Amino acid sequence: LSPDDADLMAAQNYVRKRRLGPYRPAERRAEWRERDLAALGRRGFSYEIAVKVIEASPEQEGADELP
Repeated sequence: LSPDDADLMAAQNYVRKRRLGPYRPAERRAEWRERDLAALGRRGFSYEIAVKVIEASPEQEGADELP
């Protein structure tokens, strides 16, 4: 497992836990995009990883249906 893979997995876990990016309702994703990227940046993730995780589709992330 490379450091980039570990960072990507950690970022995916963070957005799932906080319900950011693909875990937000589809109609709210664009509105919150910059804030979600900033949240990942504050956690120390690179911009490239943040964009990859935030712009992923829920199917790519394995997002569960939210109630």
